[in-house]
Amino acid sequence: MITVYFSLAAIFLTAAVVSVGNGLLQTFLPVRMQIEGFTTAQIGAVVTAHAIGFLVSCLVMPRIIRAVGHTRCMLGCALVLAIVMPLFPLTSWWPLWFVLRLLAGCCLAGLFVAIESWITDRAPMQMLGAVYGSYFIISKLTFSGGQLLLATFDPAGIGPFLAIAACFVVTLVPVSLNPGQRPTMPDRQSYGLDKVFAASPLAVTGACTAGFVYASANGVGPVFATVVGFGTAAIAWFAALIQLGNVVSQYPLGWLSDRVDRRRMMLAIGIGTAILCLIFLAVPRDEVALLLLLAALLGGIGTSIYPLALGRVAARVEKRNLVGLNGTLLLCFAAGGIAGPATSTVAMTWLGPYGLFVAIGAATSAFALHCLWRLFRR
Repeated sequence: MITVYFSLAAIFLTAAVVSVGNGLLQTFLPVRMQIEGFTTAQIGAVVTAHAIGFLVSCLVMPRIIRAVGHTRCMLGCALVLAIVMPLFPLTSWWPLWFVLRLLAGCCLAGLFVAIESWITDRAPMQMLGAVYGSYFIISKLTFSGGQLLLATFDPAGIGPFLAIAACFVVTLVPVSLNPGQRPTMPDRQSYGLDKVFAASPLAVTGACTAGFVYASANGVGPVFATVVGFGTAAIAWFAALIQLGNVVSQYPLGWLSDRVDRRRMMLAIGIGTAILCLIFLAVPRDEVALLLLLAALLGGIGTSIYPLALGRVAARVEKRNLVGLNGTLLLCFAAGGIAGPATSTVAMTWLGPYGLFVAIGAATSAFALHCLWRLFRR
């Protein structure tokens, strides 16, 4: 049992370091693209590349893990990430940044697929919930910490790229020295989109909407903060508060979802997020403190749809289908993550920086209407 605890501690340390690098990367890269003179549409395309890489990784990475094992997969992904990071500042040609971001997104998703399946394999069944809860808190807090690191760097320099690369190099240590037996990758049960939609249409639209909101807020939010004139420290806090708001809201929303119809909760969150976006539109750009508060609320409310969607459909299928179900919903989340930054940056091009919240508000309003229709349909 002690070996199991040491193994989990090592994989938690790996997840923490990866999250720090990922947090800094996701916050810094849009800011750097703004400095490089990329158009808003080009920034959106590069941000979208992360979601495309995530989608590809969800499809192929389990097969790679089965073929080479968790350790080799993680080592390969970390090395590729460490090599890719210093390549960004060598060019200002946005299609190459798109390719590099696509590769980075695929490898980052590969790391997290391996980490989470490792945790599932090594955690004692009687402690699985607590272990996953600890993993979620650690990864979210360290992601926020990585975002706040932006305030310590000159965004126009090479320092952030080297720091991100160093994070991925450091992950090689706990992975290589992880004690105990290496996990085995279980066969993945097939549970297609048609079955998930039949079990709960709201779960599918909820996962897509969650990906839309999450990718837009985290990927394009730093661009909004840059364009409206935030300083580097305020940009970092704007991004970090979205994550911290999500961390704080998870337990109370989870507790409430066990006692209230999840369809009604998703309806309330959709309406609440749409209203929050309207409030964003009414706040002047020089009200930095109020915009930071709204960012925390957006993270706490708008990015909380996914666990509700997962809980809604998980209660309606057999337990043996949960692994395949989770994979299908992740693909829906990734699809929303592709659409979100693309739509948001187009809206910002047409409507100015606050177009980000027009796009998020429109998406969550459409989701709320779907929730309302499903509630009154029966």
